[in-house]
Amino acid sequence: VTTALAEVRNVSKWFGPVMALNGVSLEIGSGITGLVGPNGAGKTTLLRLLTGQIKPSLGGIDVCGRDAWSARAKDHIGLCPFGDATWDELSGRKLMRVTAGLRGFTGAEARRRAESVLETV
Repeated sequence: VTTALAEVRNVSKWFGPVMALNGVSLEIGSGITGLVGPNGAGKTTLLRLLTGQIKPSLGGIDVCGRDAWSARAKDHIGLCPFGDATWDELSGRKLMRVTAGLRGFTGAEARRRAESVLETV
């Protein structure tokens, strides 16, 4: 039984002819984790894979024992990207809809959820 919160198993990712990752395996435990490497090393690709934004060409990723692309796994993932976490040109309402869309909600459902939350605050 593993205590890893995230497990990456022999993951490779290609974008056309470009190999972004080649056979990466790692386990991530609880707490804060940093990812360091030179430009082009595959850090952003790995983060996008871990957060279920893209799928690997080969290999597998589990988050809290679930496939990284399942809704239940995404409930356990938080990512603080570099730079500003918001876009200046977006209103708060639009940012909430975009965020809901990234979580896999349809346009109509994203709008409904954003409006529901905004009514609360």
